[in-house]
Amino acid sequence: LVNPASRGQVVFQQIDKPSQTLLPELDLRYFSSSKDIQSMFNGMNTARKIMTAGTINININTNKNSNNEPGLKYIEVIPGPLFGYSATIESFISYARLFLGTYYHISGTCAMGNGCETNNGTGSSVVDDKLCVHGVSNLRIADASVFPHIPTAPTSATAMVVGVAA
Repeated sequence: LVNPASRGQVVFQQIDKPSQTLLPELDLRYFSSSKDIQSMFNGMNTARKIMTAGTINININTNKNSNNEPGLKYIEVIPGPLFGYSATIESFISYARLFLGTYYHISGTCAMGNGCETNNGTGSSVVDDKLCVHGVSNLRIADASVFPHIPTAPTSATAMVVGVAA
């Protein structure tokens, strides 16, 4: 899923003593949006249709496809029989929550805005349009955390452009 609708958050734990280290807690909230679950489910079913099409899938007895040409042998391993081939959205959700995860392009944890608004209107921003952290002098954030959405381009290249601009 390249452009998920689900949004995670970074929060800081409550500390009891001033001498304690303030540790961030990252809650990725994968599949917290039903739109993401439906998109993944639809994509999996489309892949199944492609792989079981007569011109791709072969007859196990003849090693030929429906056009009597050599084809591919399609055997679904995951989610496969373990999750009833995830034929229903409910069985797919069980599979997705256990096995699917990040492709490590986490971004958008430090929203850019004027301090009151963010690009998606969900709360206060962290940096201004010059990447300066609100309320902290001489500190800028110049990485993928200022992106409002996960870029569909390579994250590293996009982050380098942000760094150069800072």
